[in-house]
Amino acid sequence: MNITMNKHDKKRLEGLVKTLSKAKDQAETAHMYLIANHRDPEDIATVSLVLEHIEITLEHLSAARACRVCGCTEHHACLGGCYWVEEDLCSNCVGVEMATEG
Repeated sequence: MNITMNKHDKKRLEGLVKTLSKAKDQAETAHMYLIANHRDPEDIATVSLVLEHIEITLEHLSAARACRVCGCTEHHACLGGCYWVEEDLCSNCVGVEMATEG
């Protein structure tokens, strides 16, 4: 899976992921508060469901980020692991890309 996005789309995606990450943090805090203070089980279930949906959405959005060389993603990293060195380039492919450019 290799997805190409223009700069505008990448910025919008980054903004959405950032906003959803904040919402996830707030939902986790609310969930812990509700449990710790023995609140209504229905409220706890609702926040749990919201949290689950946020996590699913973040997973799908992060899957859109793929290495331009090997196609790895946040949830399907290279064998042995890797990390992002550019928006669309993983640490394992830096040398590969440099060799093909040279």
